[in-house]
Amino acid sequence: MSRRPDDDATLRDLLASIGITEESMVPREPTEADLEQIRRTMERIRSLPDDESAVPADVPARSRWRPQRTWAARAALAAAACVIFALIVVVQPWGGTSTAVAQTPAMLHFANVRAGDIPPAGDPAGELLDDLAARAATLPEPADLPVQRVELDAWWASTAIGSEEAPTQSVLVPVKSVAYTFPNGERRAMEYRGEPLDADGRPAQGDLDWLHLPPTTDDIFPLDPVRGSDYPLSLPEDPAELVEMLAPAEACAETRGGCLLIEAISLFEMYVVPPDVTSRVWEAFATEPSITTLGETVDRHGRRAVVLTSGSINPREQVLILVDPVSGAYLGSEAILIAPSEAYGFDPPAVISFASVVSAERVAESDVPDDSTATRY
Repeated sequence: MSRRPDDDATLRDLLASIGITEESMVPREPTEADLEQIRRTMERIRSLPDDESAVPADVPARSRWRPQRTWAARAALAAAACVIFALIVVVQPWGGTSTAVAQTPAMLHFANVRAGDIPPAGDPAGELLDDLAARAATLPEPADLPVQRVELDAWWASTAIGSEEAPTQSVLVPVKSVAYTFPNGERRAMEYRGEPLDADGRPAQGDLDWLHLPPTTDDIFPLDPVRGSDYPLSLPEDPAELVEMLAPAEACAETRGGCLLIEAISLFEMYVVPPDVTSRVWEAFATEPSITTLGETVDRHGRRAVVLTSGSINPREQVLILVDPVSGAYLGSEAILIAPSEAYGFDPPAVISFASVVSAERVAESDVPDDSTATRY
């Protein structure tokens, strides 16, 4: 006889780590159709390649579907089988037999915030950021190798904007992304996608573009020449100059902290950032009073993190970045819908994306998978 999920302490810990608690669940009995959809979804995710070189040769050039947001490379899928199960239909591991559906991934729990709340600002973060800067300066130096490899796990939203005849529809998509940045100014992005989920956390239905995408893509494209492969090394050392470069006063007058957070996401989720640069970033952020902290949390990989936020450049969304409080290393980002938006088919508050940095390292060119089937642009 197979073991029931409510007997599994590992599953219980996993659910807690991604913010799903007994209080956040609404009981609902699954239908046989629900269970069959879940089985198909799990099988598809399990079938995704663990070896990033195993991208099928018949993957078409470039999907028409792209994320609603445009921050750097996206991703998600290490342990996605467990996460997607938690999001679709969860047997409560606390002894009950009723089931529950999470509308979108549950919000993380923040130490300085009442559960379920997402205030626009937290406590002053200047001293915390100075401490993170000192800790980041002692991080290990990346290997002296030519290729930057960044792996991300994430969920993010994509939307079909509605009309008078049809409402806006959004889906959440799990993606594992492995990106290589080469010294010649090219980037290779390899994505492995799970099955899209609708606003109720179920496999999405209908004749929509995102339901017909291949599960993998492998693209090679030139970097923005303004931000080439050595972009992190071009950042100024002086904190005031760095703030002005990342968040120019003229463009970010009202949301300077929000601009800085977006720039941090682009930097750390696209590049391998040396310890001294990471330290300088936190030093510069410490000078911006609009960046505050919501306290500590546990991220979606089960890692302890401090949470930074600021007024967003999009007033309907709240952006968070997560940093390791011990090492000062960047861990990931979250975006939360805090007000109704025509761009999403979700009701606020709702997590509309998150990304976790699984690894960021320099590797030899010989460690990059064969690119004979990749699409070049």
